[in-house]
Amino acid sequence: MLDLSNVTLVTIDSAADHLSKNNIRLAAISRIVPKLLDKIKFGDLLIINPFGKNKDLLNEKFDTLWSYDFEKPRDINWYSNFAVKKLPTLIKTEWYLIIQWDGFPDLKHCEKTWDNRFFEFPFLGGGHSVYNGGFSLRNTKIMKDLSTIQETYDTGAEDGFYSSFFQNKYQKNKNTPIKLKWTEDSIVDKFCTFRNYNQMVSSFGWHRSNFLSDWAIKEMFKWADTFSEKEINKLLQYCKSKDFPTHLFVNDYMKFFDMDFNEDFYNY
Repeated sequence: MLDLSNVTLVTIDSAADHLSKNNIRLAAISRIVPKLLDKIKFGDLLIINPFGKNKDLLNEKFDTLWSYDFEKPRDINWYSNFAVKKLPTLIKTEWYLIIQWDGFPDLKHCEKTWDNRFFEFPFLGGGHSVYNGGFSLRNTKIMKDLSTIQETYDTGAEDGFYSSFFQNKYQKNKNTPIKLKWTEDSIVDKFCTFRNYNQMVSSFGWHRSNFLSDWAIKEMFKWADTFSEKEINKLLQYCKSKDFPTHLFVNDYMKFFDMDFNEDFYNY
């Protein structure tokens, strides 16, 4: 078992678009997390959703970075504010690893592909000029420091905000008070399969992106060893639906993707 006792595992989903334990994102993560805990020993868990013991966190108000109306459902704009302003204050370990239904450690290889060099970088995710936050490793102290900043740096999402602080050619014109160490591509690709999938070289984890083929995405879900072929195809369909504007969908389209869930997850 991989020992990451200095890391908190974090997963957050308000399920505002379909308030059900069968919501495909919640159902998928409810089955992925128990498998992950068989492979990795984390120092703590922070599971936030409308059905778990931390559900009250979804209703708390807090200072925001981007303007947000707390009378509205907890959408992606709420998530970005929560991730920057509130989440770091809830973490009790030195680091935290954020996962999602479409971004999590490779359950076939993660015990062998972890690299302690990941700890050399305060924010590490998948991507290039902007590191995707959906599957990311973050240093708690530095994230707490950044949570006090009130400038958005012309960004609209949490991962873009964090990426504004990188010391690289993409952000050189941004006058930020804190600078984060930029990561070489070899480390990024070793941490997360995001830009391409190499059958010969495994990464610690993955995150869905337009760079990955349907086959590669299905492989990642297959390695979780919890989904049937029918369910994997449904997950792939849902992945592809995320690339379409929401106004093109009929009402309640989310129910089409309903999936069986693991009840034990909601006790974490």
